[in-house]
Amino acid sequence: MNEWREKTWLTRHAVAAPFGIFAVALLLAVAEGGWAGWATLGPIAAMVDLAAVIYAMLAVAFERGVNMIWWALEQKRKRAEKAREQGLKQGLEIGRAGLIAELKATGIPKTDRELDEWAKERGIPVDKAPRQ
Repeated sequence: MNEWREKTWLTRHAVAAPFGIFAVALLLAVAEGGWAGWATLGPIAAMVDLAAVIYAMLAVAFERGVNMIWWALEQKRKRAEKAREQGLKQGLEIGRAGLIAELKATGIPKTDRELDEWAKERGIPVDKAPRQ
């Protein structure tokens, strides 16, 4: 997703720039002398240089802002994945410790058959992969 945004950045700005510059120039002209219909085109033309600078500043600020949002979302996703992995690891350690304690208390099954029966009594699914 990030690569797509980077590749289309220049295209998006090339398409949007004339409209953005016109909108900023229009706002500047209206703010200075009010709306006078077609007569406002002269003041708009006079404001194009300033409007281009203002639009460029806004576009850069907006683009960086969007990139910061994507970066923050990516960092959040990475933190969540790391927390999930740590939680899974801790859960497995706690479960393993509890299982070992119960096995020591009740007697460790010596054969695969005893282990399967022990797991079945406790509702633990038994993996049919070969044991080592």
